Order: sequence, then structure tokens, then C-alpha cells
Amino acid sequence: MKKAFQAALWIVLISSVFVWGAEKQPTTMKIEKAYVYQEAELLISEADLYCSYFLRGNMPKDIRIVGGEQMDIERVGYADGDRLYINRGLKDGLQEGNELLIISEGEMIHNPRTHGRIGHYFLKKSQAKITCIYDHQAVITLKNGCTPVVIGDFAIPFKSGNTLFARKIDFQACRLSEDFPRGRIVFMNDNREVASSGNYLSINLGEEFVKKGSFVIFYRFFKKDLPLLIIGSGIVIHVEEDNATVKVLDASTGIQLTDRLAVPPELAATTTLPQPVGEKEQGLAPGEERVPIVDTIEKEGGISVERMTADVYFPFDSSEVDSKYTADFEALKNFVAGKPGYSITLRGYADSIGNEEYNLKLSQARVEAVKKILVSQQGLSAESMESFFYGEKEALHDNSAEIERQKNRLVRIEVIGK
Repeated sequence: MKKAFQAALWIVLISSVFVWGAEKQPTTMKIEKAYVYQEAELLISEADLYCSYFLRGNMPKDIRIVGGEQMDIERVGYADGDRLYINRGLKDGLQEGNELLIISEGEMIHNPRTHGRIGHYFLKKSQAKITCIYDHQAVITLKNGCTPVVIGDFAIPFKSGNTLFARKIDFQACRLSEDFPRGRIVFMNDNREVASSGNYLSINLGEEFVKKGSFVIFYRFFKKDLPLLIIGSGIVIHVEEDNATVKVLDASTGIQLTDRLAVPPELAATTTLPQPVGEKEQGLAPGEERVPIVDTIEKEGGISVERMTADVYFPFDSSEVDSKYTADFEALKNFVAGKPGYSITLRGYADSIGNEEYNLKLSQARVEAVKKILVSQQGLSAESMESFFYGEKEALHDNSAEIERQKNRLVRIEVIGK
């Protein structure tokens, strides 16, 4: 009898272990559910705009860096926060507060097939701000740097460009139309022999055939008696008169200088989607109120369905919500007033600094902090909320530069009301 009881007890214990494991499964599934597919993604980032290169015959180099901190110890490279001297000032048309883009000039690049000159290699290194100015000199402070700045580099006025958040082209097509403009690869950045996803290269098609945001399809003839095979896609990030800089988006195999390309005009990246970012990126004037974005997204049974989105940004390694977002939360509350069928989706993100598990927990903490405020302070229904946390997995921006990582520390709120 005792042995029978012990056997029964072991069966109960073993069954409990399996039941306990089954009860834990939903938690795992919830984490997996967070990794959802996004139809649109960041194709041209700020890093692409301000940390890449271009080829040009010549350009003005009047504003030169002539000195910097710690010159007496023969310091070579300068980065964010460092102060440097330039050789232009008030009487040269500059003002305190002006923004600059620091560039270095490299060697002359030649076409690998014709050996003709394409242009000098110009590398975008860093942004800078004039923080102190004199008649013919000024002090600049570096920020959002990509590559160390050296004395002798030059500067041009900084012009903000638009990033592109769009649907990526499916490059695995079967054939290309004969009407597509055709071109060749003429240069690969960093002296590469093979380019892959995220790398930059130059093509011999300029502003007559492409514009920023145009898609490029790469193809190769593996044998003379076989048809071409499409091997990848790219997107134009900078255009000159007779050449363009392209970022590789996808590649089934390494792209080589001998490969060819086509530009499908009807597939130019014109599907830019609204991408709420920080106050500066929204172009707000000082003191101007930031409001969430509202749009009508569809019709259901004759009822107009509206969506409101808002982004809450966090400092590095923090889940504390800044009080400046109170107006956003109140706007969300007012939006759902009179809409009993509303639903709220919270999506939390983190940058790539730190390990993956930690960043997943950090993004979850950010979501929970926002949810707590919406429920306790704005009186919104917790039952109407759905939460996802991605950590660094589904980054909305490029994590290779600090200027982009800052925008990955957020919770995106989407409210649908009907």
C-alpha cells in the first residue's frame, strides 16, 4: 500500500511539472508575438544622409578646420563635444548658432572600365554648431559624429534631409523590362570587392535617371548562354549630375563591381509613410505645441474609423516618462471620448546597446510605465489596451549611429476609435 501511495505521489509531482511548464508557455508566446512583421521599414536613415559619401568633381572648401583642443599634444581625431577652430567668421557671412556639416576630401575616383574620372571621394564625417564667433574665425562644437574629424577637413552649411520610411521592393522578380534604364557599378565604399546589405556603392546613373529614393535592381549574367539573374536591390541616397550613391537593401549573393543594374521608374520609392519622431524632426518652432497625429484609416459598416498615434521618447537606459508628454496623453483621452469601441496598442522599443534580454525587459518596462499613466492619470481602460515589447529586435531606426539610436528609445501609442 505504501509503495502504491509513493508511486501515485510521483505521478502527481511529474504531472505538476508538466502542468507548470504548460502554464509558463503563454509568457513565452507573448514574447514571440512581439516580433511582428512590419510592411514598411526605415530605408533611408539619418546615418545614410549624414554619414555616407558622394563623388563630385569639385566643391567649395572655403570653411576649413584650422585648429582644435589639445593641439599641443598632437591630437589626431576629434569627436562629439570637442571644440575646433574654423577660418571664417561674422564678416564672412557666418553667425553664432549656424549648423555645419564636416566633410573630408579623398582621392579621385576613376571608372573601372573606361578609366575616366568620376569625381573626388567626399566623406560626411560629423555635424557641428558654431558656438563662439569672431570677425574672421569661429569655434565650432562637434555633434552627431560618424567618423573622427581631423584638422584640415572642411565644412559646408548643414541642410536637413528627409529620411524615408517605406515598403521595400521585392527584388526576387523573374525578368526586367527592356524599358528600364540600365547602368553599372563604378565604385564600392571602403575599397570593398563585394557589397552586401547596408553597404554603399556608386553607380554611373545621375540626376537624369534617378532621384533620392529611387529603387535599383542589381543583376548578373552567370554564363553567356544563360539569362540574367536578379541578385539584389538598393535605394538611392544621394544624386549627382552623372553618378549616384546607393545603399544596398538586399542581396542574395555578394554584389560585385562587374554586376549590372536597372532602375524601374514605376517602383521609385514614393510610398513614404508618416513617421513621427522627436520635436526637432517634426519641424516645431520654439514653444510650438506637439500634438499626436490623427488620420482616418478605413470604413467599417459605414462607420468612420480614426487612428491617433503618438511617440514617447526615453533617455538612455531609462523607463521614466517625462512630464512633457502630459499634453499628448490628454489629447489621447480627448480623442477616445465618445468612442466606446476604441482600442489602444502600445509598442515598446530599445536601442542595441546592452544585451538582447536586457533591452527586451527595458522596452517592456517602458510600455508598462506609459500604460500606468494612461490608466491611473487619464482614466483609460486597461482592458482596451494591447501591449507589445520588442527590445532591439524591431528597431524603427538604424542602430549604427547615436543620432539614430536616440529615436529607438520609445513607446509608440496607436489609438483606433470608432
